[in-house]
Amino acid sequence: MASSSAQERTLSFGEFLERQREGERGVSLEMVKQEEKVWLGRMKVTDEEAKLLAEHLRTYHGLRELLIWNLSNARGPLTGVGAAALAEVLPQHSGLTVLNLGGNQLGDAGATALAEALPQLTS
Repeated sequence: MASSSAQERTLSFGEFLERQREGERGVSLEMVKQEEKVWLGRMKVTDEEAKLLAEHLRTYHGLRELLIWNLSNARGPLTGVGAAALAEVLPQHSGLTVLNLGGNQLGDAGATALAEALPQLTS
């Protein structure tokens, strides 16, 4: 029987973000499932949250779809900083077939980081 102190990976990354934003105590990345699809559309993901996602994505290699699109972002836009953090880990997810970061303010630096990472997915 598992220890009662052991954390199960039961949360999606979206659920994790919602709980973090609400200030729930005891919520950690160790509770987040390894997902094939991470859809965060309209969640208004910030650079700091993108860095958390990148940290989580380092723990496995099975991501197939990543959607972080925003129409407007009152929380603080996902910029080149967040895009660069994601670009660092995307090459380890060779099965990635969908990447949608539309509506964010990635700028030249973010676009360049992603452009350099994407060819590594097929090599």
